[in-house]
Amino acid sequence: MKSLAMYTVKTSAYELFTYLCDLIISGKVENFKQIENHIATLPHDKRRTFAAQKAFAILKSHSWGFFKELDPVHYPRMWQMLVIPSKEYPGTGMLKRNMTITSLFCGLIDIHGYTSFCQKAGKNISLLKLLDEVIQHDISKIAQTNDVITQRARGDEIILIGSRAGSVLKTVLDIADYFQKKKVINPKSLSEARMGQRLVLPKLAISAGVTGGQKYTPLIITADGDVSGHLLNSAARLQTRANKQAPHTTNILLSSHVHMALKKEIEAGHKPEWSSDIFFWNAGQVSFKGTRVWVYEMVLSEEGQYKRKLKESIDELLLSLKKEQWEGKIFISLLSLISRTVRAQGPFNYTDPRSGLKFKYTDLIYKCEEAMLLFMSRKQFILAIEQLQEIAEIMDSIETFDGTVREYTREILPKYLMLGQHFRASLEEILEDKIEFILPVRVREIYKKTEKAYKTYKHIREDAFNNPELGNKQALWNKGISLHTQELELEIYSGKR
Repeated sequence: MKSLAMYTVKTSAYELFTYLCDLIISGKVENFKQIENHIATLPHDKRRTFAAQKAFAILKSHSWGFFKELDPVHYPRMWQMLVIPSKEYPGTGMLKRNMTITSLFCGLIDIHGYTSFCQKAGKNISLLKLLDEVIQHDISKIAQTNDVITQRARGDEIILIGSRAGSVLKTVLDIADYFQKKKVINPKSLSEARMGQRLVLPKLAISAGVTGGQKYTPLIITADGDVSGHLLNSAARLQTRANKQAPHTTNILLSSHVHMALKKEIEAGHKPEWSSDIFFWNAGQVSFKGTRVWVYEMVLSEEGQYKRKLKESIDELLLSLKKEQWEGKIFISLLSLISRTVRAQGPFNYTDPRSGLKFKYTDLIYKCEEAMLLFMSRKQFILAIEQLQEIAEIMDSIETFDGTVREYTREILPKYLMLGQHFRASLEEILEDKIEFILPVRVREIYKKTEKAYKTYKHIREDAFNNPELGNKQALWNKGISLHTQELELEIYSGKR
């Protein structure tokens, strides 16, 4: 059938369906409303209903993209939110585009060790195919049970979209649990090639960011069914931060709007389906593209229960940052948080990266207390900042040290190093102006002679470096390169974001 004019009482439902499929594939119809309008003049019988519903399935698969699996049976809440249903044909409808929805939530998951797993698997196609099937099919089934739509993005990235904060968080936890259990799998598609042998997947951790629940937050569904917009971008930012904080263990971050929505859902009767040991820790703010988002960490493990003891200290630091109290409160609050974190996570031993000597965790506490005393003396600002820098280096050398505390230290330390440089420069300038009033005559003469001698020393030394008696400098340069060949190996890594 090439046109509706050829439709007769003898035309089969399959012929009408084929005709509608041609319209869909050729791009002459883009949504189900256009299909309804196209066949509105035909007799309302079983043939028309059959053809329309089957054509809808093709249209959905062809142009709904991320939402092609959406249906009213498996995703009732998502269907109600995202689809304008057809009054005439049950189970069909038109996908909304360019929406602003306050109760939509988005999660983005990244699998730790995915690249390493693929590299180790090498040419073992069966093993690589197994992991691909796990991500492609098993994860989708896990999400479906929670009324959440999922799609594999790039490699090991997984996007989740759901209508409730609790359902998206439950899906993230289910996926984390799935990868934490050592699985022995024998998929049917591989059984013949593997002669019935079973394949083993290693334990894998994840990092995740979950956002949503904000008013006027756009979710853009493109013409081909892809998703974009602030909702997805902010989830990606939180996932990146979660990965940075804990690159080897599971870490889940969510926005304060998700946390608030979860509370409201619980009040409305949606009790969380996870252990009562799991709690949410205020992890401060993350800024991007001119916006600030308050972030909560979902603390999962027994090892993370120490964070409960840090609430008062982290709140104090966040308040001092909010008030921009750089004169001293931020410095003291940060050291207090570090000290309390050491006590909560201890006991442990560590190796000082500067000296190479081994110390107990109590020595790090003493360093924090010493730095606070130096700073509070209102005289030894430079020494206090240098002590904080040393503490930061020690924290970075302790792989298990709390990621959020390390992150705040990394962000705050450079600010104080800058302030310290300005403070020293100011002192030197004042010293030069008031040197006659500060130093006795004899000491002042020694100071001036020493300064002049040092400048002369530097000048003579630079001239000596250019003396031909030192030999072939190019050979000396090349020798240094040959002695440090391994250290000079460079691997340029292009990050995901």
